[in-house]
Amino acid sequence: MQLARIYEKKNEPEKARAILEKGVKNTGSGTIKNKYNLYTYVDEVLIPELGQCSPGTYTTEYKKSGQYSAYVESIHSEKGVVTSRIMDFDSDGEEELLVAVMDNTAEDELFHTQRNKIVLQMYENSGGKVVKNAEWDASQAVLGMFDFEEDILFLKEIDNIIYICGSFSSLMNVLGDGWSFESFILTYDGNFQKYAGTDGPDGGSFFDERMNEAYIMADRLDGIGLTASASAMRDTWMLKLSMEDDKDDVLFTIKGNRQEEYHYVYQDEITPEALGKIDLEFAIWQQGEYKKQEGQGTAVTGSDTNPAGDYRAASI
Repeated sequence: MQLARIYEKKNEPEKARAILEKGVKNTGSGTIKNKYNLYTYVDEVLIPELGQCSPGTYTTEYKKSGQYSAYVESIHSEKGVVTSRIMDFDSDGEEELLVAVMDNTAEDELFHTQRNKIVLQMYENSGGKVVKNAEWDASQAVLGMFDFEEDILFLKEIDNIIYICGSFSSLMNVLGDGWSFESFILTYDGNFQKYAGTDGPDGGSFFDERMNEAYIMADRLDGIGLTASASAMRDTWMLKLSMEDDKDDVLFTIKGNRQEEYHYVYQDEITPEALGKIDLEFAIWQQGEYKKQEGQGTAVTGSDTNPAGDYRAASI
């Protein structure tokens, strides 16, 4: 058990799983078995039940919804477990299992299509079984929404508190002019608690009315070391997180850009083919992988190109 904890601290989950499996075989200990069950739950239960997402580059396009309207089609092939982490999220001396799940059945009532949303699930050992103890649904669509997309889910640990940080944002700049976004910073104490963030999806082209709320949230972000997000929020009044913050662990990122930089202003009947396609880069990290890449100097940073330029470009 102590050796497994050492492997956990070193972000070597496969070694922790192997030593726990050996412990179960050699001792028959119920305590070790409970811990081992937590390590095998994703592979043996959740993935067979829910499926598993694959990283890669996906290409989507516009779909016509009327003579003068169209929408970006979401990627429908990816569903189920994105990735997971085993850590002591509530500082009670026992590890919990955090799982990020892609639900690709969320309804878009405006365009009568299905979208992808992220669901966070927290599992614990209880009575010798692994049980789901809490769930958090994000409402903002991911992996195909507008012309530009920037999504991230990461962990930040400050003063022995683990913050689960998510930000999902999309910019429409072909058939409209505005952002759609959702952000949250959560802690876990037996249930998910929101430290800061939006109340569901938000967005628009002008954010003046959110200035006071943005300053309040920025102060909270400074308090946990998310200084890049705090600075951008004070400048733009947009309640979204920056990819440039220092992160302890990244679970996944999605970066989407239109293939064509130039576009027409459409005033006549819309032709989806002329609107172009969007490439989406879906990157997934397993436990410990991000820190290894960070040590090799390949950590995730901001997008190479931002079609909006300044974050406030959509409101100018």
